[in-house]
Amino acid sequence: MDGEISELSTESFETSPQMLTDSKLDETVELHIENIDSQEVTEIKDMLTPEVLLENRKHAHGINVLGEGSVAYDYISPLAEAKLLENPKWVLSKYSEELQVNKEYIQEMSQEEAARKIKEKVEERNLKSSEKRKAETELLQELRVDGSIKIHMCKGPFDSRYLDISSSDLKQEEAFTYVRNQIEKGIRVQIALGPGFMEYIDESGEVVKNTTTYINPETKALEKSETSFHIPSKRAELRKWDNYCRYVSSRCPGTEFDIWVEPNHNEDDNGHGKFKHNADPGRHGEFSSEGRKPDEYALAVIVASNAIKQESPNSKVGINVAFADTEYIEKTIETIKALGYDPTKIIDYVSFNPYRFGRKPESCGPKWNESLDSYRGNNAPKGRFDWHTEGSYEEEVLSLMRRVSSLGIRDIRTSESGYPVDELTRQQQAEYNLRGWVLDRYLGLPESPWTLTSESEDFSFIDNSGKKTETFYAYKNFNSIFSSSIVPKGEINVGDEKIICKVFEDDSNGSQILVVWSPTDYYSSKGENNVSENISVPFLEEKSVEIITHLTKEDPNIEKKRTNKLKINVNGEPVIIKISKGND
Repeated sequence: MDGEISELSTESFETSPQMLTDSKLDETVELHIENIDSQEVTEIKDMLTPEVLLENRKHAHGINVLGEGSVAYDYISPLAEAKLLENPKWVLSKYSEELQVNKEYIQEMSQEEAARKIKEKVEERNLKSSEKRKAETELLQELRVDGSIKIHMCKGPFDSRYLDISSSDLKQEEAFTYVRNQIEKGIRVQIALGPGFMEYIDESGEVVKNTTTYINPETKALEKSETSFHIPSKRAELRKWDNYCRYVSSRCPGTEFDIWVEPNHNEDDNGHGKFKHNADPGRHGEFSSEGRKPDEYALAVIVASNAIKQESPNSKVGINVAFADTEYIEKTIETIKALGYDPTKIIDYVSFNPYRFGRKPESCGPKWNESLDSYRGNNAPKGRFDWHTEGSYEEEVLSLMRRVSSLGIRDIRTSESGYPVDELTRQQQAEYNLRGWVLDRYLGLPESPWTLTSESEDFSFIDNSGKKTETFYAYKNFNSIFSSSIVPKGEINVGDEKIICKVFEDDSNGSQILVVWSPTDYYSSKGENNVSENISVPFLEEKSVEIITHLTKEDPNIEKKRTNKLKINVNGEPVIIKISKGND
């Protein structure tokens, strides 16, 4: 990038749209780089081990993916296909609109004809899935994602509901090979194990079906339905879970495994208070249907960890929660200890998903509130996530780190994060994501955005038409700047809440990196507020400076100069200021 930019004159630089005019100098906030507050950075170094801080930087260029080839939500395994073929005419009728098959035509079909049609549709769908994943691999290379990938197994070839551990099909082997190849390239692969099982056989040989209670969104009545999103907790069910964990880990040695995804959600509102029931019979609720039960989750974690480490001793095992839910983490660890196990031998890391959409990146996310009522099934816990919280994201994460590290777990990571378009424009979404990534890096955490391409188009870097969004370019440009040698040094406090300045240093050459922005709140202002602020950065001696703006564009703006006082204008999109060491 630097090779394409020539040294600019002072005159051309000062007339840039980002630069100040003399008439506004009296409104300028000064940032003095000699006044860096490093208290938080020092505290983080005491809570995370040096090895973890290094690993978090090394694997920071990560993203949640569905995987190349066959690791995909829309892949249909042979076992899943066999279930569809048990009653082919009924399946075609149920999904006639999705499959674009006329219902009257289905009625005239024989079961054999219906089965052929299903096989045809399965082959067509799997082919599209494979093409989509191969394109995804190329996008990862363009984004410079070389740190880590996280793969969710729901509806993929490792899906615990459909996986036949007695023999694997070609697509499963492709998926195993894909995972092993990433690890060989030095990329950290985290696999989210799950979901659970629709049914299992108990000690008496009886088939037990798991059910969940949910609120019918139309009738508002409580109803029961079979579910595969109940966390395994019964003795016979845990045996089945043990076999599943052994099978996957034995074929993906060296992988790091998240046990379940967000087990702390409430039963039927998915933690968001929407009380929305998914009509898909394979997905009643989310991964964590009947959540907020750390005693059951602890059992699943113990069994999974023992199974994984016996099959793959180099693998790490982690627990995962939605939001910075420290209380749930603590209860899970306390339960493991109460059952006679050393939690530090069972759990290698804790990951959390710091979503806070509806609030700007600098604000804390939702917290579980026992005093809030919610409509729940009979066995669901009282309370729900409270989105009307106060405080900052940094304070919330530091609190989580203090409490988790005091329990002996000193490997802490983010696992999913990001903003949906929803009330935001694509530009505002990208700016919010950028600010979130900077905050995570400052806190010693790897960013792990959700998601590259998926059914969650509101979050994804690529929309459903295949267009690259502003967030795609923001992450590509962010990755080119924040290499693994970039370490947090502190912040410059100016006593002005309108300006945030985080300071980093490049260990490879000693140059400083200032990331400056105005914490604009697009939600509260209905997307209209993008106030710009004027700043100046005085130096004790003339410095070589590089300013990078418009990171959300395919080609960001890069300007260079030598100066003893930088004057610039910032808004809700972070500005990167690189300051060379000494007089270079």
